[in-house]
Amino acid sequence: MLLKIWLLASSCLYGALAQGEVGAPLPAWAPGMLDIHQISTGRGNAALFVLPDGTTLLVDAGAAADGIPETDPHPDSSRSPGAWIVRYLKRHGVTDLDYALITHFHADHMGQVSPASPYDRTGTYRLTGITEVGDAVPIHMLLDRGWPDYSYPAPSADETLANYRRFISVRQKAGMSVQAFRPGSAMQLILRHQASRFPTFEIRNIIGNGEAWTGSGDATRL
Repeated sequence: MLLKIWLLASSCLYGALAQGEVGAPLPAWAPGMLDIHQISTGRGNAALFVLPDGTTLLVDAGAAADGIPETDPHPDSSRSPGAWIVRYLKRHGVTDLDYALITHFHADHMGQVSPASPYDRTGTYRLTGITEVGDAVPIHMLLDRGWPDYSYPAPSADETLANYRRFISVRQKAGMSVQAFRPGSAMQLILRHQASRFPTFEIRNIIGNGEAWTGSGDATRL
């Protein structure tokens, strides 16, 4: 089940498109802007949000290992998808992530373990997708729809999900927090740096695991 969020930013200035020729550098983020970067690796979804006060959110970090011709690696195959995402984050000044959100547990959204996936420095988990990103760029809060038991709709023995759980265990010891996505909440994804400057900015969690926000308060229904 996909997780969905809704951003309300009525008082914010939105990031402008780069002016001039195609390929021109994007304007630098500035306070009050909402930047949304779709990161194309050809192996899945990844989107970087830089919120009006500089809070950073990465939604997904796909790294499907079994691409098809229509999804050749981008920009090329010299790096893994996770490594391209890390490079993109760092080139845009992101050295740590306030939030990372995994919408669902498919390879093109979280990564896929393959025999070629290297191990992290502890030898505990393999690096692919979100585990490769989180190994290189510290994540303060990780959100997904399954934590802590990953039993909905049924327990999974998939090796990629097992690897993800090992990653969580190691990174929690290093200070990363983990939460289950809470449908209906407008307080789970919040501005972390200068929230008082943007009092009308809101991220509302809409739906997850079949539980949907009703549109009234934080109430939900199945």
